[in-house]
Parts: sequence; C-alpha cells; structure tokens
Amino acid sequence: MLEQDLRAYSAAQTLSGPVIFDRGIPDIMGYLNLCGLPVPPHVAASAKAARYNARVFLAPYWDEIFAQDTERKRTRAEAEAS
Repeated sequence: MLEQDLRAYSAAQTLSGPVIFDRGIPDIMGYLNLCGLPVPPHVAASAKAARYNARVFLAPYWDEIFAQDTERKRTRAEAEAS
C-alpha cells in the first residue's frame, strides 16, 4: 500500500490544480492504529516527507455504498470505524 501511495503522491506533483486522493499515506498509519499495530518507522517517515495539503475533504461512512470484495475485506464495523 505504501509503495502505491508514494507513486500516486509523486505522480500528483506533476499536475496543476487540486488533486483528490481516495486514500493516502496517513490512512496507512490510521489503519495500523485501528488494528492495534505499530507504525513502522519507514511508514512514519514517508508520511512526514510526503505532505498533503492541510485542507482535506473527508467523507463520512456511507452504508448505502458499502461493499466487500477482493480488495475491500473490512467488515461494516471496521469500515465505519476507519
């Protein structure tokens, strides 16, 4: 996940105007915290180095669009908590 997020962050640096990320490096840290896992130093360093805008768009949990598939394995409760 970190490698993919770093690639997306790097690619966005070449674009003009606002960019909206579905997920980002801070999400990795939040998910690890949610699972009670430690944040590895390289993840924390990546989050510190690849800074996003201070203004973010945060969408609340939306039950009507919740789905589980091969990529989305979280339960409803886990999705809502994250």
